[in-house]
Amino acid sequence: MKLYLVRHGQALAENQDPLQHLSEKGNLDAQKAAEFLKKARIKINIIISSIKTRAIQTAEIIAAEVCPTCKVEQINGVLPNDSAEAFLESIEFSEKDIMLVGHLPFLSHLTSLLLSGEKNRVKILYSTCSVVCLEQKEGNAWQLIFAINPDLL
Repeated sequence: MKLYLVRHGQALAENQDPLQHLSEKGNLDAQKAAEFLKKARIKINIIISSIKTRAIQTAEIIAAEVCPTCKVEQINGVLPNDSAEAFLESIEFSEKDIMLVGHLPFLSHLTSLLLSGEKNRVKILYSTCSVVCLEQKEGNAWQLIFAINPDLL
């Protein structure tokens, strides 16, 4: 099973747009990430996103390219300061590949927790629209498969 962790695209400032929709750069970066994942023939079975507009929009842009039949499921518990430990207790991992679109520091804590067993041991600083792919191995171990940044694409 693979877990794709995506930080939302760049959003408009809250004083400019209280819902913080994606900016033009955020839309472009999400599209670049989506096109990369499609060209890499990434298969995703489930796409989940935080309830924040910028994460939902990022997830929908990626879903349109990578998994057009997937419905983006919005969930609680993955906001910036939510507990990565609580999230792991609440989710059932299966053989299906999952994409989670969320925020910092939550994504950094989740990545560190999966790779090291501690939420603050590994510092992962996701830029906007970065994608990190982890794969679950035998014995509940996780391996980093790749990390991309849209500025490289």
